[in-house]
Amino acid sequence: MCLITPSLILFSKRHTHSLVDGKGGNAVSNNNLNPFWITGLCESSGHFFIKPFIRHGVWQINYCFEIVLPVAEQSILYRIRDFFGVGLIYIKNKQCIYRINRLKDLLNVIIPHFTNYPLLTRKVMIFKLWKNALSLVEKKQQFSNTGLIQILEIYAAMVNNKIKKSVALHFPNLIPVSLPSYSIDISEFNGWWRYALRVFNY
Repeated sequence: MCLITPSLILFSKRHTHSLVDGKGGNAVSNNNLNPFWITGLCESSGHFFIKPFIRHGVWQINYCFEIVLPVAEQSILYRIRDFFGVGLIYIKNKQCIYRINRLKDLLNVIIPHFTNYPLLTRKVMIFKLWKNALSLVEKKQQFSNTGLIQILEIYAAMVNNKIKKSVALHFPNLIPVSLPSYSIDISEFNGWWRYALRVFNY
């Protein structure tokens, strides 16, 4: 059940805004972000990536977390960066990208956030897979053949087996891991989560 029904105050044509609840609470202004609001935003605009690549004949794993919004909404991403205290912001074409790719920051900041303020849509399955992959990276398992295969099979599940051609060529027998269990409890819905999801679902 939604306990708070936020209202939207527009400062521009689209969603550069301040969110205010019925009790005068503010989710965005002065960097006082509601963590459930951030999670709701990430349901539509957040991305968990595992990116295998080969360099000088050696397979390596890149990983990151991103939130992508139109350039007009970049002020929101700067506030989110201030909230987390880590990561960088980039402008590419007409998009503004908030990216965190340091393993320490992902393990100590991003994973705890989504553990304490969980995703509620099917994206939670991608998060769980990504979290498992980072756990292997933390243990440096990507440097062993067995560990690398484990990470690649997680990656294959994350991209619904639509793996890069280079990966498919070198690892033709990859079997994607099973997707984590998923269920949704409507009682877990938070007003800020639901509202951010609706507003930013471009």
